[in-house]
Amino acid sequence: MTDNPKRANIILFGESGVGKSSLVNMIAGRDCAKTSDDATGCTFASIPYNVDLPGHRLRIWDTAGLNQGAQARTDFKTAVGNIYTLTRKLEGVNLLVYCIRPSRITDNMVRNYNMFRAFCSGKVDIVLVITAMENSLDEGAWWTKNVAAYERAGIKVLDHACVSTLRLEGKDEDYGAWRTKVQDMITTRYLRAPWVVEKDGWLVLAVTKLIEVTFDGPSNRSRQLYEGLRTIGHSKKNAREAARKYDASCHQGAKRGRSAPLVCRDEPAKLTMSLSRSS
Repeated sequence: MTDNPKRANIILFGESGVGKSSLVNMIAGRDCAKTSDDATGCTFASIPYNVDLPGHRLRIWDTAGLNQGAQARTDFKTAVGNIYTLTRKLEGVNLLVYCIRPSRITDNMVRNYNMFRAFCSGKVDIVLVITAMENSLDEGAWWTKNVAAYERAGIKVLDHACVSTLRLEGKDEDYGAWRTKVQDMITTRYLRAPWVVEKDGWLVLAVTKLIEVTFDGPSNRSRQLYEGLRTIGHSKKNAREAARKYDASCHQGAKRGRSAPLVCRDEPAKLTMSLSRSS
């Protein structure tokens, strides 16, 4: 499928099993995405779906987030390859849609939010869709009760929708209302002019953030950065130099009494410039 810049690119992300594919079908008004209760996918694996709504031409990218446990570490190289593919296909991003279930806030939930926010340098708005609300008597009350906890965890969104993506007997009217709620939120909130960034810089930014949320310790992260850059085609020399600079920047920050991840978040742009000059 070739990318069409006239379509607004909507990245839908979240852990496996939260109902992303069912949400795609709800938004599209047809069954275009395969659904599975135990759906799995390596981080940043993404499937695009063209969706046409009145006055809006969308491309929704059903994208796998980080899943709980050690699987994220074992699939790291595959995830890097997925990032490479996604950043090459996308011609900008118009909106991020975070899909979750109404459960307690976990570290992994926060990591996913931070990783995808960083994927777009914090320049693209994020909206939240809370699924599995079919048994809730008052979806609005649930959000009012929980919004403060999400904000304390650092999950701050422009808008939200509490819905059920299930087609349940006797709830056709509710399903239609939920679908309209999500469609209206997306078409109202997406950027009319997409956020666009130079692709190599975007790639390094995303890989670096993936490393920071997946691996502990700056030295370990620099090793993984080396492996990640080699995976996507950089020479040993360039990858080694980028990893060395990343490691050095983290150690310098530690000497100043600052945490390594906070210092290293600013490094992707510098690393990208270094790699570009070396290419």
